[in-house]
This record gives sequence, structure tokens and C-alpha cells, in this order.
Amino acid sequence: MRLFIESRAIGPKTREHYTYTLGRFAAANRGALPSDPLTVERFLASLTVSGATRDGFFRDLRTFYRWAAIRIGATDATAGVARPRFNTPLPDILTRDEIKTLLRTKDRRSRALLAFLLDTGARLHEVAGVTRRDIVETTTLDGHAVYSVRLRGSADAAGRWHS
Repeated sequence: MRLFIESRAIGPKTREHYTYTLGRFAAANRGALPSDPLTVERFLASLTVSGATRDGFFRDLRTFYRWAAIRIGATDATAGVARPRFNTPLPDILTRDEIKTLLRTKDRRSRALLAFLLDTGARLHEVAGVTRRDIVETTTLDGHAVYSVRLRGSADAAGRWHS
């Protein structure tokens, strides 16, 4: 498991997260690398955590097993294991009046940023990375200007952007 963590271009927090998740899995299996899906299902069922955290454990294990299948020829014990289901509460949304109040700001830059965020659903860190080169203007057949904006997600530990 250590080789898996060291082979990935990840930040210290992600490294710590994988160490914790895979460490708990290894401890539950006395250091063995199980090859059967039932062991993975039992481990996930034994966790006394929220549904979202259980899903995180599953995703970490799936990533690890996929890596292990390619790198060391291990059997993917997560193949065929159903991803844990959980209810995610919907985020609170703004009312029309709240949106109108926000857009009444006199600062044009703030108003443009708010309108962009509201219209696109982009995240703040995605918008913060936009440069003029990321905005492309095209003209429709009827002569209207249409703007496209390329958004980037976040960078990994090696500085590569993921959208």
C-alpha cells in the first residue's frame, strides 16, 4: 500500500487520507490483500461512519485495487461491489429576491462575477483561475455574440490541472 501512495502525485492531505483509509482496511484484514468482493463488502458494512464517508472508503479502495491490478497483478476485489448509496441533502438555493438583492451591487466587477457564478454554477476556485485567454467570443448566424469560458478545476501535487 505504501508503494501505491508513493507512486501517486498527490498532496500531503490526500496522502494522509489514503494512509488512513488503506491502513484501516489492512488492519481489518490482518495485513492481507483480500481478493474477494465479500471481504470488501463486509469491511464497508462494518464502518460506523456516515454514508458519504463510507462511499469515500469505497472509492479509495477501488482506486487502490485498480492500481494493484495493473501494477502487481492483484485481483480487483472491488469489481462487482456496489458503490455505497447515501442520501445527499440538496444545497440551499437562493430565492429570486435574494438573487436580485445580490445583483443590485453598484460594483460592476462584483455584479459580473455574481452573474457568472449564478449562470454557470462554476465554483469560486474555478472562476478565480479564468484569464482573458480562457474567454472565447464567437458570433452566431444571426449576428449575436456568444462567449465561451474554459474553466479549470484544481491542480494536483505536480501542478497539472484537472477540469
